[in-house]
Amino acid sequence: MKYEVTVGEEVYIIEVNEDGQIIVDDEIVRVDFSSIGKSGLYSLLVNDDSFEALVEQRDGMWQVLVKGTLYDVHVIDERLKRLQARSGKEQSGSGEVTAPMPGKIIAVPVSVGQEIELGTTLVILESMKMENELKAPRGGRIARIAVEPGQSVEQRQVLLVIE
Repeated sequence: MKYEVTVGEEVYIIEVNEDGQIIVDDEIVRVDFSSIGKSGLYSLLVNDDSFEALVEQRDGMWQVLVKGTLYDVHVIDERLKRLQARSGKEQSGSGEVTAPMPGKIIAVPVSVGQEIELGTTLVILESMKMENELKAPRGGRIARIAVEPGQSVEQRQVLLVIE
């Protein structure tokens, strides 16, 4: 199965063929991964390089934390891409933005009523002594902010709502 994967501004075509390997933009990559508990933490082995990643799916997107950097990843499989091309629009999900991990709110650089675009920094969350910028999974208007700087949050806690 082929997937179109968008990470930031970069788009990759990934084809999953057999266990232990995938094809990324026509390049074979050896991959092995396993879940560590039920927390969304994974151990990855990519071409003999080892990584740990915290992964959470939300609003049709994935948030992946690797080496202190939080990536918003949008994945579309071949069938969904064809359906979107026919309808001329992307699907949208819930406007709730939740914490991908427990931590402390450092800053909320947006305000209620503010119009935002895809990728706008919404919240800066400190977790495991690293600051993570949580970005907008879609454009819209900030309808509600449920946190403030200095507040501790739990994983999956609603931080704000986009409408």
